[in-house]
Amino acid sequence: MERSELLARLGFAPPEACRVRVIIDTDAKNEGDDDFAILHHLLTPQFDVRGICATHFEVKPPKGACRPTAWNAVTRRYAAC
Repeated sequence: MERSELLARLGFAPPEACRVRVIIDTDAKNEGDDDFAILHHLLTPQFDVRGICATHFEVKPPKGACRPTAWNAVTRRYAAC
């Protein structure tokens, strides 16, 4: 069952004109609250998540770890969504 169909059956589907398109920009590997913020955006019916940008949080990241480290943290946690 698609997410939109499930939301409609539960009565949580907002009108299309009321949906807000968002791009999530996060340093997902930094703190635990990032996980909750991403999940909140993915599960809120009013948000139409168009993308997730994973940024690095360290001042001096390990060589070659900047984008892959943060992006891997996002994809590993939210693969089921």
